Order: sequence, then C-alpha cells, then structure tokens
Amino acid sequence: MNTKIKLVAVDLDGTSLNSKGLLSPRTVNTFQKLNQLGIKLVIASGRPLYQINHLVEKVGLKDENDYSIALNGAVVGNNFNGEVLYEDHLPTNFVDKLVADAKELGISTIIMFENQQSTFNFLQIYCQNFNDEITAHYFANFKSKSPTEVVLVEYQGEDNLKIGKLFMAGPIAAIAAIARVWEGRLEISHEVKTDHAIVEITKKGTNKAWGLKQLCKLSNIKAIEVMAFGNEQNDVEMLKWAGIGIAVANAGDHIKKHANITCLSNDEDGVAEALEKYFKF
Repeated sequence: MNTKIKLVAVDLDGTSLNSKGLLSPRTVNTFQKLNQLGIKLVIASGRPLYQINHLVEKVGLKDENDYSIALNGAVVGNNFNGEVLYEDHLPTNFVDKLVADAKELGISTIIMFENQQSTFNFLQIYCQNFNDEITAHYFANFKSKSPTEVVLVEYQGEDNLKIGKLFMAGPIAAIAAIARVWEGRLEISHEVKTDHAIVEITKKGTNKAWGLKQLCKLSNIKAIEVMAFGNEQNDVEMLKWAGIGIAVANAGDHIKKHANITCLSNDEDGVAEALEKYFKF
C-alpha cells in the first residue's frame, strides 16, 4: 500500500454520487476500507451539513475525528458531535448588494444558507421569494428528508446573519452578468445548464481548499498528503491544492485541466476504482 496519502477528500454530486444521486455499494465498500486503513475520508460538498448527514452515517464516518466540509468550504463540522469547528461568511453589505443586483437582473431564485443554522440535524434557509418555482422545489427536497427539521424564511436583510453560501438560478445571460460583476471580489462557482444557469457564491478565499487547509492544520497533514476528487468549478481550488487532484471523466475540460489525473466517470465508480488502484485493495 502507498502510505503517502493520509487524507482523501471527495465531492458528492457528480463525483462520488452517481447520476441517480446514490453511493454505489462498491463506493461505500471502498470508503469503508479507507476508514479501516486509518486514512481520513472527508466529504467536501456544496451541500449544507444537513444534506450530508445520511451519507456520513451510511459510510460510517461518525468517529470523534471525522469531519465534513459543507457549503463549498464555508462550514467545517465534526461528524461525531455536530460541532462547527470553522466557518466563514459573506459580509452583510455584500449580501444586500447581491440581492439588489439579482432583482435588477430579473433573477428570482435566491437561496441563502446561514452557517449558525446549518447543522447536521437542523437547517434554516433564507429565500427572496416563497413563490419561486425553483426555491419551492429545493425546499421540498430538503423537507422530504425530515419535515420538522427544515425551515424556510424570507430574507429581510438582517444584520446578524452569517450567510455562508448564496445560491442563485435564472436566465443564462442574467447569471453570467452577476458572475461577471462580482468575480474577483467573491468566490464564484458558475454552471450553465440546458435552459438556465446557476451560481454559488461564498466569501473571497472561502472554498473547499480553505476548509481542507483548516482540517489539515488540525490533523497535522500536509497538502502533498491529500488526494481530492471533484467534477465542477467549486472543486477547482481543492483539486489544485491537493497533492493529487483527480477529476472524474464526466467533468468538463475546464475542470480536468486543473487535475493531475482523470478517472472513470461517476456512473462507472470512478472514485472507487481510482482509490482501489492507488491503495492496492
């Protein structure tokens, strides 16, 4: 077994999860083998902790030294006791200006994740418009997992909120415009879909690599001892920072160019196959 790598960080959607949003039995088995070998496995996702919890339990990452990175790095939580170890958030004046810019551009889907209210067992999300179709869909998806533990609140410009991640969806041109205006001042992860686009926004310098750095300091692990898997723009900094950055085959070329290696796709158990090869199990 190659013992150089001490920590493996994995993105979820489009990377370790297949197109049905599931962890395959092979992937679960591979993750559990890593755990047994004493190699730290860290989920690094754009999801809130609440949406990671069931996967943490499925894989068995519930030791006191197990951690998850959520909201694209804005929150780092302890899987065992639920404590938020590290967090960073958008300045309030930036949030208000982003919301104003979005309204001006006709973007109606604005969802905000508040760090203090995004735990493994509870999620309170803020929105701009209760009647927005995409907002309603997202909320229903969150709520379906546990109706009493997810709350949707209309954003009123409160000063005391710690908004870790702001999500917008809308017309391709409008989302491109807001990404262009704020690029350089904030962390922008911009993705174009078939008929619309989305953007995820965190504080400048707050990304999955930042979250990993905090954990590695805590565990005395160097960047060269980290392997990371990803498929989207919000994975780029993590792929670049890790000693070995691996992009799945379904990632775009603009993501693959930042990785050291490309593995099979998320529907071909690419993450599991790469780990089996590297650690020889």
